Amino acid sequence: FTDDHKGEVVTAEEMSGFERQFAGKLQEAKMQFCMYNWFITGTVVLISSIVAFFISRRSLKPLQRFSKQLEKIQMKNLDDTRVEEGEVAELVMLSRSLNDMLERISRAFEAQHQFTANAAHELRTPLSLMQSQMDLYVEENQDVSEKTAETIAMIREQTERLSDMVRILLDMSELQTVPCS
Repeated sequence: FTDDHKGEVVTAEEMSGFERQFAGKLQEAKMQFCMYNWFITGTVVLISSIVAFFISRRSLKPLQRFSKQLEKIQMKNLDDTRVEEGEVAELVMLSRSLNDMLERISRAFEAQHQFTANAAHELRTPLSLMQSQMDLYVEENQDVSEKTAETIAMIREQTERLSDMVRILLDMSELQTVPCS
């Protein structure tokens, strides 16, 4: 082999040594490139993860506040509870829908409470009258037939049963207005 610029002859051994040296340097450059590549990739992934964490955390703050407001809603405070509308458009629409729903539920509970209380009061008066008339009849008429006595006992038992149910309705009605602790 001859070098065109200097006119020197390069031997096969020198060429072989040059090739080994070149291959070694090439291998070293490839390893260094791979190491830099992994280092840069790791750094980019780490920085991206940190940035994504802070961005998602900041983005989810309105949703966390919204969730905390919803956790405070209970049956005892439906009338007083309003979900504040946030700055995120989707949460504003959801807040309005929830507030409307809470208002409807509150009205339904109030109607149920009112019906229960009214029904119990309306039933109590006729039952009390029936029981007192039954007691008065038994007191005034001691010598009734066995069939009449059975009928009176059955009527008395059923009016007492109905009175117990009315008492339960009244208790339920009053429980709905007592604040829960």
